[in-house]
Amino acid sequence: MFNQTNLKRPAASFAAVIGLSLVLSACGGGEIVTPDPDPKPDPTPTEQVGLIKGQITPFKAGDVLSVRAGVENDQDSAIARAPVDMKGAFDLQLPMVNVITTNFNGKLISPKYVFGCDDSQIDKESSFTTGLLLLPINDLKTDKFQSIIAEVDPNSPTFNYKAWYFANMDGSLKFKGDCILRGKIDTNLNFKRGWNVVNTYTDTSAGTTTYTITSQPEDRIPWTFATAAATSLSLRGQSVQLTKNYFTPWKNLPQYQNR
Repeated sequence: MFNQTNLKRPAASFAAVIGLSLVLSACGGGEIVTPDPDPKPDPTPTEQVGLIKGQITPFKAGDVLSVRAGVENDQDSAIARAPVDMKGAFDLQLPMVNVITTNFNGKLISPKYVFGCDDSQIDKESSFTTGLLLLPINDLKTDKFQSIIAEVDPNSPTFNYKAWYFANMDGSLKFKGDCILRGKIDTNLNFKRGWNVVNTYTDTSAGTTTYTITSQPEDRIPWTFATAAATSLSLRGQSVQLTKNYFTPWKNLPQYQNR
């Protein structure tokens, strides 16, 4: 038998679909609104890694067992250390930014005082990026606390060495002053977050020191005892007095004497 009820159901469904379409049209054409995605987190700031590949020269087995960075005596905490092999070679990995700022924040220095000048010796033209903090590694200490340096040019008529400067952020330092241990300084340095290599030249005859940022050495470079370098320089007409805190001049200032 023909069922009229079954015949009415498709018609009713069709009417419902038409009604829904009209409602959607009234609400904006039936477009589906997709919510905005969550914003991406800020990327981790990049940093320059510090690796010192050194060769102590001259060297004989047993002279040096290890090297340390950021230490003056056995009361200090080194920021990094590395063993020296039987031929005098070492690979010293300097800490990452988060390690320095977490574990060695007390060693960081205002750029204003990094060269050891007090306020009276610093020209008013000097300036630096707000929030910038530095830690220069001008020399390394052996296990006997002897200073070794990486000379830029052993034949230069001036006392010179490579230094590794840690910076907690990208920033600049414009400095002009007349410091006790470094003489007259007029320099502009642009630091990258992490470790920056700075060539340092002190001309004791002229009473000046210059600083230039350079690239990280990829090959193993020679390190020599600082006293030997100074003695060699004296034969070429210049005298360098490696006084206490020579490689950490900021420690001569009252606010940094215990760092």
